Amino acid sequence: MSHFQTSLLCETFYYFQSCVVSLILKMKFENVLAEVDGFGKFQIWMILMMVIPRVTLPFHFLLNNFIAVVPSHRCDISSLDDGGIFGNLSQTEKLVVGVPVQEDGTPSSCQMFTELQYHLLLNSSNVTDLPTVSCQNGWVYDFCNMFIPQAMGLYRTVVGALGKMFAEAAFTTAFLYTTELYPTVLRQNGLGYSSFMARLGVSVSPMILLLEEVWLPLPSTVFFLVAFTAGFSALFLPETKNISLPETVEDVEQMRRRSISTSNE
Repeated sequence: MSHFQTSLLCETFYYFQSCVVSLILKMKFENVLAEVDGFGKFQIWMILMMVIPRVTLPFHFLLNNFIAVVPSHRCDISSLDDGGIFGNLSQTEKLVVGVPVQEDGTPSSCQMFTELQYHLLLNSSNVTDLPTVSCQNGWVYDFCNMFIPQAMGLYRTVVGALGKMFAEAAFTTAFLYTTELYPTVLRQNGLGYSSFMARLGVSVSPMILLLEEVWLPLPSTVFFLVAFTAGFSALFLPETKNISLPETVEDVEQMRRRSISTSNE
């Protein structure tokens, strides 16, 4: 094959390729899906392959609880239970007789008494020269929940786990819904910008714990108000159920006008 024939063949191939790409760009997503025989087994398998790895994502998010902040904790003093009076004491009284206090009056995080000090129930200030050791059986962590008493540990754990589950569900829903709001010509840029702002918020969120110095429940209150405001603001966004994805900015404006006219009716 001569050089001229090779050049002609390459030009023809590139021309054909550019025509195909141009045709695809002009086609809407529904038309492209119809050309590949619609939503079939391949698409279902792709969804399953994407969903299964997301099951492990909550565990990734839980890492923030252990990396960003060390929750208040104390020694596990269950080993000091002598089978007598100790079992009848309240949680507060158990801490008094089993864990020394720090200078700020809170239970020590890393020390425990070698034996129960029942006399501290009568005079908690007499702690001079009492023998202590490092935690022998691990620690008990206090994951704060401002609406449930600390004594109801099981319920606090359940509420915390449910909150994390719903947070993951909200994140997945918001991620999918965000892609439906942007037109095709801006979808990648818009999703990338939204993801950038979300990651920026995650980066600075540990700093909000500094508000505990102002008021202990303030960080939890701020998180609640931000989440509630974001959820309430979503009510003003247009409905995308059974609506074709917008291809251009004009399509987004038309969808917004239809949403306004429907709400007025």
